[in-house]
Amino acid sequence: MDKLVELLTRLLPLLQYYPRWIRGLAGLTLLLILGSIFALTVWYSGAARTRQWETQTSPMIKQQIGAAEQLFSKLGGALSALHASAIQLRYDLLAYTKTLPDLQEYLQRNPRFLEESANEPLRQDMEKFLGDVDRLRSALNALQTDNVVQDSWRRSKTARDGALAYTEQQLIAKGFNEKQVAVPITNIPQILDFLSLASRPTHLGGLKIGPLIEAVLATNTADTPSVGKPYNNEALRVLVFEGNLLAKLELRPPDQKEILLVPIGAAILVDMFNSIPDSQTLRDVLSKGNESFSSEIRKMPLDFDHDRTVSDDFRFAAESLDKRRDVLVLDLPL
Repeated sequence: MDKLVELLTRLLPLLQYYPRWIRGLAGLTLLLILGSIFALTVWYSGAARTRQWETQTSPMIKQQIGAAEQLFSKLGGALSALHASAIQLRYDLLAYTKTLPDLQEYLQRNPRFLEESANEPLRQDMEKFLGDVDRLRSALNALQTDNVVQDSWRRSKTARDGALAYTEQQLIAKGFNEKQVAVPITNIPQILDFLSLASRPTHLGGLKIGPLIEAVLATNTADTPSVGKPYNNEALRVLVFEGNLLAKLELRPPDQKEILLVPIGAAILVDMFNSIPDSQTLRDVLSKGNESFSSEIRKMPLDFDHDRTVSDDFRFAAESLDKRRDVLVLDLPL
């Protein structure tokens, strides 16, 4: 190309000595040559781009999609397994407490009851539950190893209007400041810390009956007349119970007129599920990272549905909590 330009530069001054028709013919010839060069350059560039898409970028995108789907599916499977364990644990716990007289009265007469070891069925249930907590923590931690997954997680609107954001708003309205109560779902290390609470010896890790009874009492508080937030289905009650088993907060606002019970674990579980992206979010993230091929990426077949990553039981419970977020902050008058 450089040599052609050099040749034309030398020839053009000579054309002034030739008749006009020869100069015109030379000009047309020059335009034809330049047009052909431009068309050839465009064709070669397009062909090179197509080769790059087919041999490099497309396989890389497909690999990224597969990895993201696998990580999010593992997270959904862990949420489902933990919920199933909570259902079984609550079932066996109800069977056990039915053998006791009125629970509140029994606790008053036997204050050391909460320090007793759980019976064998409950011990097995607790160990299964804790094993599924570890599985959930592992699945959540793995999200931090993939840039596409992390970008998809951060893009979720759950970070702005999810259950944790709702809880934060309610607690701020009670007089707390944001630094005291903020638990963003995008802060995975902080969420992992909350999930680790269940395994402590002072909680479920001690395999005592106390944490189970406390979770039941905290859950049932919503039904009391002084609180007035009864559950409208058992799925919602089980999910709040599961959340109380994981992590619950008992807070006293600055006005000292009430105690707030917050099943923060339930809010975390629902926000984790709602942060699993859909196909469009994955496309947006992949397109942003490969802007020169965004049109091809948007045409790629991608059928990832976050609803299908979890069991029907957990999905229904999560949907129930999304409709009844008021049970995430229970006001107990002093």
